[in-house]
Amino acid sequence: MAPDDTSPCASELQLRLASATATPISELSPQLSDLASRTIHGIITVIWPYSIIKKSVAFQLAEPDFRLRRQRGQVRVNFVGACAKAITDAGLGSGDEILISLDGAEWVENDAPARIPGTTLEWQLKFVSSALLQV
Repeated sequence: MAPDDTSPCASELQLRLASATATPISELSPQLSDLASRTIHGIITVIWPYSIIKKSVAFQLAEPDFRLRRQRGQVRVNFVGACAKAITDAGLGSGDEILISLDGAEWVENDAPARIPGTTLEWQLKFVSSALLQV
């Protein structure tokens, strides 16, 4: 299927990802400015499969350097709706290395009861309407 005039082509999307500011996972917080020009890079360590009822999928994204994971180097990333379906169709899984644009990300308080102190952020990222990532 040919892209229409309103959708950016693949090379434009790659350029957006390449020109964005790389942000360590440990520095993520709701106070972070200019999300549209930032990316995070990491490895998927755990994946929560697609839920047909909630129309969502999630994964734990960790710093590629395992030594940094203990110092707030992991974050849960949630996808809802069309984003979740696209992530599922892409077949992402544990061990995949990805780069995600924070453009369109929402902050959700991490209320998971079984967090290991210091490893996971107090916040989770949530993408609803769109997400730009590179595997």
